[in-house]
Amino acid sequence: MRIELINYRIGHFFYKRKMKSIGKFFSILNRLIFSSWVPASATIGKNVTLGYWGLGIVIHSNSVIGDNCLIGQNVTIGRNFGDKKVPVIGNNVYIGAGSVIFGEIFIGDNVIIGSNSVVNKSIPPNTIVAGNPAKVIKKSNVPYWEYDKRKSKLFIILDLINNIGGRYITFRIIYLIKIKLGFLKRKFPINTPTKEFISLEKWKRLNIPFFLPDSTTSIYKIEDKEHLQHKRDEIVSNTFTYFSSMKYNLGPNYDWITNPDTGYKYDINKHWSEIEDFSVEAGDIKYVWEKARFTFVYYVIRYDYHFNKDSSKFVFGQIEDFIDKNPINQGPNYKCSQEISLRIMNWSFALFFYKESKYLTEELFQKIINSIYWQLHHVYHNINFSRIAVRNNHAITETAMLYLSKYLFPFIPDTEEWSKKGKKWLLKEIDYQIYEDGSYLQFSHNYHRVVIQILTWVLKINELNNIHFDSNLFDKFKKTLVFLYNHQDDQTGWLSNYGNNDGALFFPLNNNHYRDFRPQLQAFGLLLGFKLYNQLYEDSFWYGLDNVGEKVEKDSLLNYTIGGFYGFREKDVLTTIRCGAYKDRPSQADALHLDIWYKGENILFDPGTYKYNTDEKYIKFYNGTKGHNTLSIGQYDQMLRGPRFIWFYWTKHALLK
Repeated sequence: MRIELINYRIGHFFYKRKMKSIGKFFSILNRLIFSSWVPASATIGKNVTLGYWGLGIVIHSNSVIGDNCLIGQNVTIGRNFGDKKVPVIGNNVYIGAGSVIFGEIFIGDNVIIGSNSVVNKSIPPNTIVAGNPAKVIKKSNVPYWEYDKRKSKLFIILDLINNIGGRYITFRIIYLIKIKLGFLKRKFPINTPTKEFISLEKWKRLNIPFFLPDSTTSIYKIEDKEHLQHKRDEIVSNTFTYFSSMKYNLGPNYDWITNPDTGYKYDINKHWSEIEDFSVEAGDIKYVWEKARFTFVYYVIRYDYHFNKDSSKFVFGQIEDFIDKNPINQGPNYKCSQEISLRIMNWSFALFFYKESKYLTEELFQKIINSIYWQLHHVYHNINFSRIAVRNNHAITETAMLYLSKYLFPFIPDTEEWSKKGKKWLLKEIDYQIYEDGSYLQFSHNYHRVVIQILTWVLKINELNNIHFDSNLFDKFKKTLVFLYNHQDDQTGWLSNYGNNDGALFFPLNNNHYRDFRPQLQAFGLLLGFKLYNQLYEDSFWYGLDNVGEKVEKDSLLNYTIGGFYGFREKDVLTTIRCGAYKDRPSQADALHLDIWYKGENILFDPGTYKYNTDEKYIKFYNGTKGHNTLSIGQYDQMLRGPRFIWFYWTKHALLK
């Protein structure tokens, strides 16, 4: 018998003998040790097991529980509001984690209740129930402890449906069928016809509004110019930095489809829908996507600006090389619409900066615009994948790109419709993904910054075109800005390495370390009218922003109950803790993870992510409970890990006092 039930048995012994104070003492002991309430007055039968030592379990004082029952963590058994009667639980009952059972009801013998179920009606014996409200899904007289792994998959599937919804499951199934039947091959054709919309000269005369500094009036004195020159020299020598840390020399004739980490070469003749994005042999496909994002052009462009040079031949050469070696809708670089969207944004930046370059010929301009058209076409016609099946920063990036398409490429007729729908979808994603307290549904500071960077583009393009979003959206933007600002270390500008982090920095417009959030937060804040720092960082310069606005002070107490982020700031110390329940997909099993900063040093820290597609032991450590500064029981995670980015049995209840 485990200690939490020993405490109950001792307390119940004294309670039955009218020594209620002593009985209550042992109930309180469980409350302090295991954050559970198992009152001595309750009647609990023999051989009962409380999952995870009773963590988060709440049992009403008058409850009756039979023999041989297993009660999962975070289960509540209580009365209905206004009633005095409580549930009676029969023998051999399994109650899945996170379930709620209440009211004057009876749970029959040999009942299995799926995780996160809500039970408010009596359940007949020998049945399996699940859902909210719980419904009988199967009859069975097999005790729960005799279920084999094949049968337990039923509960995993039910848990998945309960967490992410039938819409997601239905979409994924239909999408997979479309791939198998070749429907996506027809929807996204190869050998696309060439499109011409406008001549180079007419495009130049349009003077499409875009954020670029005026070299005749704008001056920004960059620190550490040698660092920028070194980065540029590496790039033109075909050495590229991956994920803000790893360097690879790709050589002068890189094919854009070889993984530099594993050497695996994808088949460029395959339609993108036939490309596997998770393969042990191929390794992480992000190694192919990284260069194809074209974020490296910012280092080259910044070098040209600060040193008064012209590297446009190199930049346009890279763009043309990509177009020539990556036919539309073929190979790995059309697998992900977010990668396509980023590529278009970064090509746009280069086009506007080098618009007067002699290397931007009519022929090359037409080739680039034709490629951009078909890439936008791809994003628009595959947008539901990110809006339904992914619904994270991918969806915000893609819908933002569609919204901006009208303002960046007004000469393409289709962008009128793409932009209109893109705006509607973007506003929906912002409303859903950014919580009311300003926290973000991916529970990752770096992915939260990714969203901030995309929204900075949106706000700046809006400003240039005299467009204003609703004031309610402005309030949400302010909250999400302040959320990140409050979690920032004062000395370094870094934030804790919470959640998934692939080293992404979409628009590297400064020399700061990629973990330093100050340049990106400042630019976003200034566009909203808020001043965060005294120093003007280079990002703000490129967006044409002056360091003027309403001063924002950091809070000493951090209390974000929706996202589950808490902490306090005092002098040289910043302490934060994760304590959240999930209504959206978790990224890591990091409940109660503690981070402490002291004088700019992250002395208790989150280890990060490492890789998304690697050995299971690394995924389990970095994403699991073991890799965090929190309580773990044996080798168990706080939730059950599934394939890829899936967790089962989400933490549904969280309380921090």
